[in-house]
Amino acid sequence: MELKNLPQSEKALNELESLLQQLQETLQGKKNALLQQRQSYKHNMAEKTKQIDDLKQTVADTLSKVTGVAQKIDMVLKEDGSGNNNN
Repeated sequence: MELKNLPQSEKALNELESLLQQLQETLQGKKNALLQQRQSYKHNMAEKTKQIDDLKQTVADTLSKVTGVAQKIDMVLKEDGSGNNNN
């Protein structure tokens, strides 16, 4: 390399170093954004899972109550005879 090209080479290296620094900062920012999105997604999925579990429990409780009422109705009908209303 000739000495007359040294300032241009040094300038090019400085520009390259600056661009690499910008790229590194950009990539770090994108990484941080993705990590934040991932945490948010995990949190939202945990909330949705809890809501689904709560709904399942509500359905199970309701089904249990309906089954209990149906059994009581069945017992009343059996005690009443055939279930017909004979006045």
